[in-house]
Amino acid sequence: MTISEVLGILFLSAPFLLLIYQQERSYRRKPNKSAVGEGFKSDGKSDLSSGAKSQLIKNIDSIGRALSSKHGHFKEAPFSLQASDSDNIDAIQEQIYQLCEHCQLRGISVGATFVHEDNVELLGFHGKNPAGHVVRFGKNRYSIWINPKFVGMGQVIGAILAHEIAHIFAMEKNLQFKAAKNNGDNHKASEQMTDLLAIALGMGKISLQGCSYYRAQGQVQEVGTVGYLTPEMMHFAYDHWQKNRSSTIYL
Repeated sequence: MTISEVLGILFLSAPFLLLIYQQERSYRRKPNKSAVGEGFKSDGKSDLSSGAKSQLIKNIDSIGRALSSKHGHFKEAPFSLQASDSDNIDAIQEQIYQLCEHCQLRGISVGATFVHEDNVELLGFHGKNPAGHVVRFGKNRYSIWINPKFVGMGQVIGAILAHEIAHIFAMEKNLQFKAAKNNGDNHKASEQMTDLLAIALGMGKISLQGCSYYRAQGQVQEVGTVGYLTPEMMHFAYDHWQKNRSSTIYL
């Protein structure tokens, strides 16, 4: 890549990065630090095979124990974003503020902006046309990037925010996830465990309400999901968590 090409990319990115910092909201107090264990291992069979169920239970239980030792049990998080407000950055910022307060994330700044699919590669998303992504700028400064194709889908944006805020929680509290085997896919394992972390943080209902969607644009119709665990896996993990989150297995 030539110097002029690099400068061109920086020039195109500058207005976007400025927008991120203008939209940040600050939270007071400094977070604590802690750490936890291994990532999710899929057995490659059906979503709800006995092996997958066992691994889901093992992983969300390990997250639950790690959280309860430092932070106690998290209740269901508040959610107020309406479909009619899902294109309103101020409304999305307010939802981010509520979720960060709920997750005891203080002393940080979190911004939000829409990132068009054409800019996915330029702005560093993982995967093709992702639903969302979180980027860290320096110490305790973050921005959540949201795919604008989900404008009008308040619950889907809620699920995206839940997942990305779980990422922020993991970074702030030094929770590290890895594949169950040394040759496993650490990125995928980390993302799957982040789905489970969102449940354990009390954002499971938000995640479930927005984990699947239907979208029609002209003659094109799209049915899809967001997140790295299937809706069936999320429902199973959420049900297990709801039944056991106050039990002694998390003490």
